[in-house]
Amino acid sequence: MQEANANLVQPFQHVIASAMKRVREGEVRQGQQLVVLFHREQKRLYKVTDDSVIKIFRRVISYNDLSHGLFIEGFQLDELGNPIEQLTELQVPRSIGSVTQDNFHLQRGFHPEDVENLAKDLLQARKAPKNTFNRTRDSYIDRKRRGII
Repeated sequence: MQEANANLVQPFQHVIASAMKRVREGEVRQGQQLVVLFHREQKRLYKVTDDSVIKIFRRVISYNDLSHGLFIEGFQLDELGNPIEQLTELQVPRSIGSVTQDNFHLQRGFHPEDVENLAKDLLQARKAPKNTFNRTRDSYIDRKRRGII
């Protein structure tokens, strides 16, 4: 168990670095900053949220406890743009230094290569309108309720 966790520390550090870089492109509202990203080649839609920010002049700063508060959600889309699978719903630290083998033992069910691919997807994806994610999530819930997926 410890060895598997050690293999995940560096990939998750890459995800946090990528996500924190991209979330700064988003808008600040009610103490949160979020950005919606679309990866065209992979047909994936992501929402990255920093849950606790403060805006000082034009600069946005994460505050409070940095050992949590970065949320990443994602959906896989089909050729028509309909959601077919919920990819991820993660909460990770906002600080790379908070990811160590000792305190990251709760992250299970992840393969290091998949985590590295998530980091790459976040960096390569283009910014999308915020309402795109909400519509996609609503569509996914509706399609799942009706038994389409």
